[in-house]
Amino acid sequence: DFPIVSGNASLSNQTNERCIKPTPAIGGVGVIKDTLKACNYKLKNEEEFIFVIGATKGHLENTLYANVVEKHFGGLVPEVNFKEELLNSKFIREAILNGFVSACAAVLDAGIIGKLCKMSLASNQNIGFALNVEEKTEGLSLIQYLFAEDSGRFVLTVPKEFGAKFIEMAIDQGVLYNHIGFTIKDEIGINSRFKISVEELRKLNKVNA
Repeated sequence: DFPIVSGNASLSNQTNERCIKPTPAIGGVGVIKDTLKACNYKLKNEEEFIFVIGATKGHLENTLYANVVEKHFGGLVPEVNFKEELLNSKFIREAILNGFVSACAAVLDAGIIGKLCKMSLASNQNIGFALNVEEKTEGLSLIQYLFAEDSGRFVLTVPKEFGAKFIEMAIDQGVLYNHIGFTIKDEIGINSRFKISVEELRKLNKVNA
């Protein structure tokens, strides 16, 4: 089901007399049959639902948060559940093809909050977001939930008119979802305790680029 177009196994991974195990790299390519149904990660409209797809387990070891904030480097990477990755990916693909999703991105460096900030900065309409995750952190601290880099997750926006259908589809397919907030105009907020304008975030991003 996956078109492999290239591959490489690097057998020489030594730098400064330290090495890692041989590391295979596999390249693949996909085809979008209808580019009009393609979905990027730019936030587009205010008052849309924000969902996280996949389980957040709170992995902070060897993450951007650990490196930058805690000044802690190294450690284990997040565990990968290939079955869950495939389930969530197929669900996301179907939801996009059904027209339910307006913006979508995989949760990687800096976790949910980092990805949402990137999606906001990419917006042509200065669309930000308001998160209400006080009671939706799946038993984790706010820092763990927002900055964890667990694999197999996506953050996406769904127009209000498709919200019920999107949730029904997730339940039918056994996909874990969490509604964490809404898109809003010009601002970014978390639990009504933190606010910053999209423009201010843009300025800070340029300073630290």
